[in-house]
Amino acid sequence: GSEMCIRDRSTDKAVDYLMKSGNKSAKRNAFQESHLYYKDAFDLLFYKPNRSQEDNLLIIDLLNQWAFVFSYRGDIKGLDELLRTHVELVESVGDNARIGEFYGWLAVALWFREGFIKAYQYLEKGLKLGEKAESQHVIGEVCTWLCYVGCELGFYNIAIKHGERAHSIAKTIKSDHWLHIKSLDALGYVYFSLGDKSKAMEIGRNLLNYSQKHSYIRGMVLGHCGIGRSYLIDGDIQSAIESFKKGTQVAGDPMYYQVSNIYLGISFLLNGQLDQAHEIFLEIIDFSQEFGIEAIGSVAQGCKHVISIAKGEMSQGLKLVQKTVETNIEIGRAYWVAFFEFIIGKIFSQIAVRANPMKLSTITRNFGFLMKNVTFSNKKAEIN
Repeated sequence: GSEMCIRDRSTDKAVDYLMKSGNKSAKRNAFQESHLYYKDAFDLLFYKPNRSQEDNLLIIDLLNQWAFVFSYRGDIKGLDELLRTHVELVESVGDNARIGEFYGWLAVALWFREGFIKAYQYLEKGLKLGEKAESQHVIGEVCTWLCYVGCELGFYNIAIKHGERAHSIAKTIKSDHWLHIKSLDALGYVYFSLGDKSKAMEIGRNLLNYSQKHSYIRGMVLGHCGIGRSYLIDGDIQSAIESFKKGTQVAGDPMYYQVSNIYLGISFLLNGQLDQAHEIFLEIIDFSQEFGIEAIGSVAQGCKHVISIAKGEMSQGLKLVQKTVETNIEIGRAYWVAFFEFIIGKIFSQIAVRANPMKLSTITRNFGFLMKNVTFSNKKAEIN
């Protein structure tokens, strides 16, 4: 018995050391290194003979911390697989706060893989558990994701409520820069989708100032993105391009780089800089296929089809853009349905007036009008 006890204790010590090291590496953006520490810790703990209830609780803490690292590395496929494999173990533990946080990460994986409706359901369950446990940390995290995913689905009013709740929690947890930044960015995403330029701009600037003050790189990327998106609202494409370029330049990890990059590609497309746009979309599609980030990859794919129309492959391109619209309707992605539908409408109206269908600039000159229209058709589609 005593030998077993000593072995258990040394495993616990090793796991503790590895988790602390994983956390330290993540803090200095060494994600591959951090990933390996967590992997070693997980293997030691998971394959420990006769695991106790304490061990199981620690496994969930480890999974919830490791999930961060997966998301920054941009490896959503890996995250999805890891979490889905261990759902039963997590649910069997009966710890509301831990399960709530775990559901949050499960939803993040589903969201990036375009399972918006399922993600939303997990988040609603996660929020209930966070509230039962009275865990501000879990409520804040889950409400942040509810704001993003709710926005994707076009539940704008509910999304704003969740985002504001998360942000007010962030203000009480001063040390949590992540929650502060993400809750703000989620709200910015909603106001962009609603075409509210002044709110979107205010949030973008607020994000950038806060992040520069705390030298928080990811927040800087999201700040530039927020400012760039607000320029898109009224068709100031040149300023948008400048902002998104800054976002990609400052990004320190692959995921945040691509978040800014997709908008840079869209801005180039709308500016008629088709070759630059095309190059970016191809890069994003590759990244998305490798790491399972279909939520960004599918937008790049749709935009790539728009470019092929602009280059004269009319019927094939149009078919593919229409398929993009249908897919987005199926998964409930309100904003992008309106975005691609509007572009198709524009192309048809150009054909009808015998304008040269290869000139995208005439479509993009009306981009401010597009945004107002997109958000109008979006508001009609809102299910509250």
